[in-house]
Amino acid sequence: GMARRHGVFGVGLRSCQVLGGSLTGLGQHGIWVDGDGLTVSGAQVSQCGGSAVAISGGDLQHLTGGGNRVEGCEISRNARTTRCYTPGIHWLGMGHQLVGNTIRDQPHSGMIGAGNDGVFQDNHFLRLLYEVSDSGAWDSDRSWTRRGHTLSNNTFESCKNTVGMTLGYLHVVAIYFDDMLSGNQVVNNTFLDVEVAILIGGGRDTLIANNRFLDVHRWGIIIDNRGSTWDAYLCEYNSTFVGRLPQEIIAMHYERPPYSTKYPNLAVTLYKHPCLPWGLSIVRNTYCVHDDKFLHPVSEASVAKWGGVFEANVNVCSSLPGAPREPS
Repeated sequence: GMARRHGVFGVGLRSCQVLGGSLTGLGQHGIWVDGDGLTVSGAQVSQCGGSAVAISGGDLQHLTGGGNRVEGCEISRNARTTRCYTPGIHWLGMGHQLVGNTIRDQPHSGMIGAGNDGVFQDNHFLRLLYEVSDSGAWDSDRSWTRRGHTLSNNTFESCKNTVGMTLGYLHVVAIYFDDMLSGNQVVNNTFLDVEVAILIGGGRDTLIANNRFLDVHRWGIIIDNRGSTWDAYLCEYNSTFVGRLPQEIIAMHYERPPYSTKYPNLAVTLYKHPCLPWGLSIVRNTYCVHDDKFLHPVSEASVAKWGGVFEANVNVCSSLPGAPREPS
């Protein structure tokens, strides 16, 4: 049926389930739930004014609770009235699992959120980002402590701007670790017909392994050191200025449990090149990039200089029928 606001709404819930059902043409979000131990499974959500699903829960100070799950949902053609930052699934909090969903034909992102220890697995991101710039199909940003996410076995397909821009610069990516987001893993994903596959915007402790970059138009992975240049105000930590990211890890008491035991790399973040993309691992990926190089704009030597590893990444253009070779 029709509604001016949300189809399903609940705050402070415990162990509740939304199973199946079809929601279409709602004024705002299809499903908006908050709490712990929640499940949204098998829902079909389309043509809503905002997001299809918004889900939150858990205690990030103590890294407890949450554990909500969105699985097997078919999500399409939402964000009809609020075109940006109303993704297919908006998530906030601790330990959520977003598994086996199809998100397609959205003008902006498929998933946006913030939190810890999320599992994003077996999802299909299809025809997203078609009228925006500076965005990702999966998108999160600005934190050293909001970490521990695993993105695995997802397919990112035709995630690119198709309507053009009148102002600004076209720049959309499949996975966007923006403004020094750190401590996450991207493993065994497939990228097809995307402009840029992954952007690491100055972040640390990131693993990119065993992925297939099979049809990428511009760059496979963008890595920059924005923390040392135009974005330094976020990460600076000295006697006269403490940026937003140091403020956050100090507030989370990174030096004692649960953060010190769950994320031991945080112990050195403030004192070991805090504003560099330190400790990246880019290993065992296969790629075919149309116009430019797999890694941009930095070199493999830069990754190594910043305490990282870049090895066993293989150009497979010659084995793909009709695909171009990467420029030398």
